[in-house]
Amino acid sequence: MQARWEATVRSCYRAEPLTLKAVTMVTSMPICLTDTISLLDGFRQALDYNFIDNASDAWQATTTPFLQYNFRITKIVVPYLGIQGGIVWNDRDITGTFGPNAGVKLFVADQTFVNIGYRYNWFFNSFEAARDNRTHGVHVANIGLGFVWGGSGDRTR
Repeated sequence: MQARWEATVRSCYRAEPLTLKAVTMVTSMPICLTDTISLLDGFRQALDYNFIDNASDAWQATTTPFLQYNFRITKIVVPYLGIQGGIVWNDRDITGTFGPNAGVKLFVADQTFVNIGYRYNWFFNSFEAARDNRTHGVHVANIGLGFVWGGSGDRTR
């Protein structure tokens, strides 16, 4: 089986603790290891640049394995639920992250889609700290444009 690739460019809005808000431009490259009608799994590498009100702008990268279940309603409308976990890093810090995500891909062509999504990310510095870290998270809403290539079978999954 060949790996399926997706590339997504999206803008995010984050409502973080202490009312710090950021608009983020994200480029994401998931490598999908399983390419079936319903299930995608693989690794996602993303690079974010945060434009932050009343603070210095910042960049960060994420490397996260993921599992995503697609509810294929039609060849155009593909809602999904997923979970991811991994690391968030930049030139100053590294931390763990874990959380659920949901959204819908609206295919405008065989290999091109608009993605509207939501995710919640918990952050932690050790596995022990992750157990009681319910308040150290962030809500992220995003909209973006994505492209699919490689793999096997129908591209609109």
